Amino acid sequence: MRGVMRRPVCMIGLAFVIVILLYRHFNPYSRTFYGMYDGSTVTVTGQVDKKEYRISNEQEVLVLYLKEVQLLDSSKANSTNTDLKEENLENNTLNGKEPTTEITGVICYMQEKKEPKTGSIVCIKGKFREFSKATNPGEFDAAAYYQILNLQGRLQNGILIQESAEHDLFRERLYEWKQYMAGLLELCFAKKEASVMKAMLLGEKSQLDEEVKTLYQVNGVIHILSISGLHISILGMGLYKILCKLKIPKSITVFLAIGFMYCYGVMTGMSVSSIRAIMMFGFHVSSELCKRTYDML
Repeated sequence: MRGVMRRPVCMIGLAFVIVILLYRHFNPYSRTFYGMYDGSTVTVTGQVDKKEYRISNEQEVLVLYLKEVQLLDSSKANSTNTDLKEENLENNTLNGKEPTTEITGVICYMQEKKEPKTGSIVCIKGKFREFSKATNPGEFDAAAYYQILNLQGRLQNGILIQESAEHDLFRERLYEWKQYMAGLLELCFAKKEASVMKAMLLGEKSQLDEEVKTLYQVNGVIHILSISGLHISILGMGLYKILCKLKIPKSITVFLAIGFMYCYGVMTGMSVSSIRAIMMFGFHVSSELCKRTYDML
């Protein structure tokens, strides 16, 4: 009991892990496949959760991650009609018709670089492809990997038909800041070095040079290119120390530091490692407010 009182957060974390393990034991991932659509042209609506640029065939391609996707076979949707009603688009319906299939998410590789805003509802037409499944023991199972990420397929040669006016202003502004800082890095460094700096500071690994990526992997330091505790500690604690020197009240300092790091995490993609690092940073800087010590255990 004494140990529990001394380390309440540790015990809360342990209880959380136990609950997650029990939940996954009794409610395992359900793998749903959409082979009936593989290779066919479909029209989908969904919310833009994330967007980035990737290098494909030496060309820069806009990639959209959609969530809450509604999929409709092209034979049941008028793909040439671009005058979709706003209320239908907001409700994820096409031409007032209910979609035939609801899936969690897809990745769209766009033909054009016209960017829809983050959080907006879009209507996109393209060729649907399933993720490949492992056929040999020990082989990477792309379908299982993306299923955990709530992605069930990808759209190739995507064409944006319509976009809703409503969007997530907060995340869109963070994305614009990210693109602005990426442009500054490209001006300050050569192409190969700029890709490394964008991966280390902005979490933008899609344009990382394959030779450089392999070199980091072979030397066992690929984790440096992932936004994790190292980046959060350096940036977060640096900001926290600066705010402390400005004689700002401790409670406001902690709030600003945690808020800034949360924005940084959202801007860089909010990976699992980022979430963990931001949570631990929050515990670290707020421990003084609670008159507790930062116990490594």
